Amino acid sequence: MKQAALAAVCGVFLLPVLAIAAGTGVIDGISAGASVSAPTAIPGIPTRYMQLYAAAGTRYGVPWELLAAIGKVECDHGQDPDPSCTQEGAVNYAGAGGPMQFLVATWATYGVDADRDGRTDRWDPADAIYGAARYLRANGAPGDLRRAVYAYNHSSAYVQQVLDLMQRYRQQAATAPPTDGIGQGLGDPAALAGAVLSNPRIGLRPEAVGDIRSGRISPRLLAALLTLSQRFALDGVGPFITGHSTYVAATNRISNHAGGRAVDIGSIDGQVVNSGNPAARALAEATLVLPAPLRPDEIESPFGSLPCGPVRCIVVPDHVHIGYDR
Repeated sequence: MKQAALAAVCGVFLLPVLAIAAGTGVIDGISAGASVSAPTAIPGIPTRYMQLYAAAGTRYGVPWELLAAIGKVECDHGQDPDPSCTQEGAVNYAGAGGPMQFLVATWATYGVDADRDGRTDRWDPADAIYGAARYLRANGAPGDLRRAVYAYNHSSAYVQQVLDLMQRYRQQAATAPPTDGIGQGLGDPAALAGAVLSNPRIGLRPEAVGDIRSGRISPRLLAALLTLSQRFALDGVGPFITGHSTYVAATNRISNHAGGRAVDIGSIDGQVVNSGNPAARALAEATLVLPAPLRPDEIESPFGSLPCGPVRCIVVPDHVHIGYDR
């Protein structure tokens, strides 16, 4: 793990936030808790990296700001031209490689196959960022951030550099203006699609992968899946368009699936969806209270007693369906 020059971080967060929780406490004047909402993107950080910092932070209970600060110092969020940052097999003078600059021995213990491609690859951004979160958690985060960062790089100057930048990210996120609506609130559709495709907590059916790559899926629907994946592990996600009837069953009404505005989810937190699955009910309830830009027009689930309000709720036995009319 190397120490790189730290450029000034400035600018305003451009996209909406996903709530991320962290631990509590104050160590040496550094707040270890009250991690503010994580933006889906900020100037200087590729959207995919911001999504990975947020998701990995949630998975391991580590502040996203800490992961982003380390990612900035080590390889400028994968943008550093040093081959060791992005070129498979390339390492720096100390033998560290990848966007979070892992050594072989450390990676052997803490490497994570976050994107579930069958490899734990320290040059892969998803694997590297999840591995960093796992390493920091094992070494004291979120309770003792200073100790955790020192374990990452045995340099007091490095520790202070990272913690200062972490606090700067936190302050900027806390003062970011709220955004909503499709044009302002969801961001670039291609970035959202990439974030869903690379999210290890969203298990997509093969035909669903093709639909997302085609660019035909509603940004609202993709953003809703990303938001729900912060709390739930989703699997058997699909169909979106391919594999679903054009019409709503037993009607001549065109389904929201046909417009790329609906998806079915077959498994929640490792359990198939049915009326006896409490995680499935929790997902349906969480979907009903998504922020206004993401709240769907229709939900199908095995549960007939949901507080649906204006949302159309339909009882089905074996999946959760999320759909938008426009």
